[in-house]
Amino acid sequence: MNWSRLHPVVRLDFLVRLIGCPLGALMIATARIDEPTPLALWVALTFYAFAWPHLAVLFARMWHDSKEAEVICLQLDSLFFGIAAALVSFRLPPTGGLLIGILTSCASVGGWPLFWRSLVAYAIGAITTAYIFTNFSFSTHWPLLNTTISLMTLLSFQLLLGFQTHRNARNFVVLRRKAEEQADHIREQNRALEEAREKTELAMAQVDAANRAKSQFLANMSHELRTPMNAIIGYTELMLDETYGPITPKMRDIHQRVERNGRHLLGLINEVLDLSKIEAGQFKLTPGEFSLPDMARAAVSSVESLAREKGLKLYVTAPPKLPIAYGDERRLSQVVLNLVGNAIKFTDSGEVEVRVQQEGEHFTVAVRDTGPGIAPHDQQRIFEEFQQADTSLTRAKGGTGLGLAIARRIVDLHGGSLAVASTPGAGSTFTFTLPVAPPAGGGAGRRRPAAPGSSQMSQRILVVDDNEDNRQILNDLLSGAGYEVIEAAAGDEAVRLAGEHVPDLILMDIQLPGMNGLEATRHIKAEEKLAHIPVIAVTSFALTGDDAKARAAGCDNYVSKPFSPRAVLAMVRGYLA
Repeated sequence: MNWSRLHPVVRLDFLVRLIGCPLGALMIATARIDEPTPLALWVALTFYAFAWPHLAVLFARMWHDSKEAEVICLQLDSLFFGIAAALVSFRLPPTGGLLIGILTSCASVGGWPLFWRSLVAYAIGAITTAYIFTNFSFSTHWPLLNTTISLMTLLSFQLLLGFQTHRNARNFVVLRRKAEEQADHIREQNRALEEAREKTELAMAQVDAANRAKSQFLANMSHELRTPMNAIIGYTELMLDETYGPITPKMRDIHQRVERNGRHLLGLINEVLDLSKIEAGQFKLTPGEFSLPDMARAAVSSVESLAREKGLKLYVTAPPKLPIAYGDERRLSQVVLNLVGNAIKFTDSGEVEVRVQQEGEHFTVAVRDTGPGIAPHDQQRIFEEFQQADTSLTRAKGGTGLGLAIARRIVDLHGGSLAVASTPGAGSTFTFTLPVAPPAGGGAGRRRPAAPGSSQMSQRILVVDDNEDNRQILNDLLSGAGYEVIEAAAGDEAVRLAGEHVPDLILMDIQLPGMNGLEATRHIKAEEKLAHIPVIAVTSFALTGDDAKARAAGCDNYVSKPFSPRAVLAMVRGYLA
C-alpha cells in the first residue's frame, strides 16, 4: 500500500509519534534520574522512542483497513503510557502529560468509544505495572527538567493536533465552497434541463398538432380525391360491362386505358394515405384466420394479365398442407401484390415465383424474379420512403418509392420481417415472415344476414349519397342488375325513406350534410321494423377510423371510395342472396 493511500489519521499519528515518542521516552528517563534504571528499561525506552512510530505505520500498511489498524495502535499507546505512569511513580507532570496527550489523540480519532477504551487500556497498564514492579509507589518530587520536558511533550501533542484541526477546518471550508459551487452548477444545469424539457414538450405538442392537422388535411383530401375517382372508375367499368349499351373495340381500348390509368392514380393516392395513417398511428389491422396459399394465389391471379403481356411465367408454389394463418388478410394481400407487381414490372424475361412455406414457428412468403437484380448499396435504401434503386430504371418503369416502405411496416405490425436478397444480373428474392397462427384463433367470420324477400326483382335498395355522380353510378349498376333503387341525398331523408319503403339493403355514405351517415344508421337501427336491414357504409375518408366507427354505429360492412362497381354488386348479392 502506498503512503498516499493510507488513512489521513495514520499519517497524522505517525508525525505525532515521531515527535512525541522520543519526548515521552526522555520524560520517563528524566523522571527516574535519581533512581537506578535497569538496562531492560533503557532498551524499552529506546525501542519506543525510535522504532515504535515506524512499526505502527508498517502494521497499518499490512492491515486490511489502515484506520482500524491505527485504532489498535492507539490503544497500545494507551497501554504503554499507563506503564510509563507507574514507572515514574505517578508523578503529576509526566503522568498528566501522558494521560492528556493520549486521551486527546484517541478522542479526536474515535470519539467517546475510543476515549473510554483507551482510558481502560491506560488504567490496565498503570495498575498492572504498579502492582508487579513499583508496589504502587507515589512520588511528589518534581524535578525541574522532568517537569519542563513533560510540558514540552504535552505542548507538542496540542500543537500538532491544533495544526491538524486548523488544516482540516481550512480543507472543510474549501470543500464546502466547492460543494456550493457544484450545487450552483447543478441548479443551473437543472434549470437548463427544465427549460429544454419545456421546449421539447412545446415542440412535441406542436408536432402533434401538425400531425393532427396533416391527418385531417389528408382525410379531407382523401374525400376530395376519391369522390371524383369513384365516378371516373365507376362509369368506365359500367361502360366496359356495356351497362349503357354496346361499345366499339376502339372505345373499349380507350375505356380500358382510362380505367387502367385511373386505378394507377388511385394506387398512388392509397400509398400516400396508407403511409400517412401509419405515421399518424391510425393504421389499424383487422386480423382473422385465413389460408396463406389461397391469399397468395388470389393476389397473383389479379396480376396474371400483366405477366402474360410480358411473356413471363408467374406461379405459386406451396406445400399441400399448411396451418391456418392469422392476420389482416387484406393488408397482407397488399404486400404480396406490391412485391409481385414490382417483380413483374422490373423483369423483362423469365419468371416470377411466389413460394409459401412454413419454417419452424414462422411462415415465409418469398417472391423471386429473374430481373436485373439490385445493387448491394441499394438493398436497404429501397425500404425507405420515397427511395428507389436505379433511378434511370425507375424513371422508365414508374413508381413512387412508397410501396416497399408500406409493405415492410405492414409486416412489422404483424410481428414479422421483410428483407431482400439480390445479386445484380441474377434477379431478386423478397421474403417476409409471419408468426404461425395459434390452433384456436380469434378469426371472425364475415356477417352475411339474409333480408326478407323472395326474389331479386322484388328487392329494394336505398342508396344514400350527397354526390349525384355516385348515386347515378350505383343506380345504374343496381337497376341494371334487377334491383329497385331508391335515392336519398341527406341523412334525415334516408331515415324518412327507410321508414316509408323498408328497403332490403342500404348503401350509406358517411359524409352527409346535416345528419351524417352514422347518425342516420343509428336512427334506422333503433327502429324495430328496420333493425334487420343490412347497412353497408360507403366513404371517401381514410384517416379518421371510419371503419370502426361505422361498425360501432350499426353498419354491417364497409366500402371505401373509389369502389369497384363489380365488387359492390358482389357484396350486395352476398347480403341479399
